[in-house]
Amino acid sequence: MRRFHSFAWALLLIGFVTSANADITSIIPSDDMYTDPEHSGNPMDQLWVADYEPTGNYQRIMLKFDLNEFTGETINSATLNLYRFFGCPSGDPTNVNIFVVTQDWTESTWPSNQHIAHGDSVWASYVFSANGSHAIDITSLVRAWIEGSIENFGLVLKALPYNKFTKCYSKEASNENLRPYLELDHEASYSVPKQTIGWIRDYALETYPNPFNSTTRINFQIAIGGNVKLTVHNLLGQEIAELHNGSLSAGSYSVALNADGLPSGIYFVRLQTSVGIDTEKIVLMK
Repeated sequence: MRRFHSFAWALLLIGFVTSANADITSIIPSDDMYTDPEHSGNPMDQLWVADYEPTGNYQRIMLKFDLNEFTGETINSATLNLYRFFGCPSGDPTNVNIFVVTQDWTESTWPSNQHIAHGDSVWASYVFSANGSHAIDITSLVRAWIEGSIENFGLVLKALPYNKFTKCYSKEASNENLRPYLELDHEASYSVPKQTIGWIRDYALETYPNPFNSTTRINFQIAIGGNVKLTVHNLLGQEIAELHNGSLSAGSYSVALNADGLPSGIYFVRLQTSVGIDTEKIVLMK
């Protein structure tokens, strides 16, 4: 049975081609919070960072991601995505450094009025200068976590002295499209079977145009016939549409996707075959 969320689709065989794609996966934090030693009653749906002595604001953002499933994979890039909804009314930017956390914690047990211990090395620096989406490159840090050279207790964003507020949404935000997430461009170590010589890999996925306004086309190739499942998911990983679930022969296929019934935001197309899974981020902009 196929499930739809105001999607129109059509499946067409369009010919045998050679292609390759890395997997793109987005991960919601397992834990996120901010610490504030001078105030109480921190909003659960917000993440604040500042270091401004005149007003006694010394907030730090903490995030942790479960990366166990990516052990042994190659990380091409890793981007921390935060949505800033408030900055200092004077328009001053917030300069932050990112450090690794050096002790274990969870958002439910760590006291919100106590800063957590962190390493001395700065793994990334960033400037929040406007409201809206912000993408921070933390590739080197995520690689170190995946390779096991440092233990993954998460990261902390710490403002430089005399830097005023930046406020972002947390994973508890009511609008799922504004929640923080880590976007990984990654690929597993993979040997192409002899029967697929001429293909760079056994399956590939590509959506065009992307970003799109209501309608786009999902193109995918499979080198080995078998059961194929094509689905669309929201930022929480929830399946919102099943476009195909059944047997297909080796070849290339195209699905026309009409998303008139969905709000603007980030979604993910997931292709599951008998030999692996591919995921692609798509952006709906109405």
